[in-house]
Amino acid sequence: MQGATQDVAGQDVSSSPVDDHGIAKLLGVSVSLVRKDRYTTRHIPYTRFRGVILYFPERVLEALRALEEGGVQKHARARAEATAEWRAAKRASKQAGAAATIASSA
Repeated sequence: MQGATQDVAGQDVSSSPVDDHGIAKLLGVSVSLVRKDRYTTRHIPYTRFRGVILYFPERVLEALRALEEGGVQKHARARAEATAEWRAAKRASKQAGAAATIASSA
């Protein structure tokens, strides 16, 4: 299936919109939790079309992945890589400075 992702059970998810019941089933939560999110925290993205609330499963899963907590997160890995690069550059700068000092004293 082109453009499809997988839900929590590993099944393919179509890109066609679903209602409260469909997204609750996809996420494995209650319909009331989905509706409560819409009125409070708004973590789950939705579209209102002529008074009907619709959810696009791919967008919902993307949004929930962005809220992921725990484990090694993407930004934590990126920060660790940036820190390692900064330390390597600092070491190289120190070594270049030491080499310049030795060369100027010779």
